[in-house]
Amino acid sequence: MRKAFYSVVVAFVALAGLAGCENIDCTLNNIVLCHFAFYDSETGERVVLADTLTITAEGTDSVLLNRATNSKEVGVPLSYYQEKDILNFIIKTKDGEVYENVVIIQKTGQVHFESPDCPTTMFHNISQALLHSGTVIDSVAITRREVNYLQDENIKVFLRTRRD
Repeated sequence: MRKAFYSVVVAFVALAGLAGCENIDCTLNNIVLCHFAFYDSETGERVVLADTLTITAEGTDSVLLNRATNSKEVGVPLSYYQEKDILNFIIKTKDGEVYENVVIIQKTGQVHFESPDCPTTMFHNISQALLHSGTVIDSVAITRREVNYLQDENIKVFLRTRRD
């Protein structure tokens, strides 16, 4: 009789545990990155940046991208609450030359909330992208203003293929 009672109690606890579980529908890809794609400034063709690229955020000690090579596109996070991000694109060639290029992103942020079980994220809307200084980067252009979960290209980076 006691074994039957314990079996019923265990079954009841197991069923209550299963019934208490909730399906959490959080987005699996919940990282918000601004995607930069590289293009030849003369031809407009998409290119691979064979040099080593490091991207840092000015005013912080944050390295957003560290020593990427052979990149067609890179994704970096933007600041949550600042209206302007100043990004240093540090390009080191195979010859050991280092070029620093500064890109300024002006944006607005919007808190994105899905459910109490999911972390909040910050979506961005890019209003302007400017090249402040550069020797390798010729110019930048916005292709998609909304920065969210989608991994689409946001900004075209036009590279000088010849450095005369």
